[in-house]
Amino acid sequence: MKKRSLIFEIILNSSLKEKSFSVKDINKFCNNLLFKSPSFISKHSIDNPGGYSEYFKRISRGIYVINKTYINNF
Repeated sequence: MKKRSLIFEIILNSSLKEKSFSVKDINKFCNNLLFKSPSFISKHSIDNPGGYSEYFKRISRGIYVINKTYINNF
């Protein structure tokens, strides 16, 4: 079984899971979780070129939501 990222699990269990957010929001609400990895969200968004797990859906530049399809298929 494929394991989800610890960073994704923390975001999923935070107050941000029901709304759109940016890296800045995640750092504010999740104790600077992405301070050293600010590209994590874009790397793991739908249709990313690296083939990474698609945890997030991009709404606009720098703004994302949780990819509900990924959660439902996990």
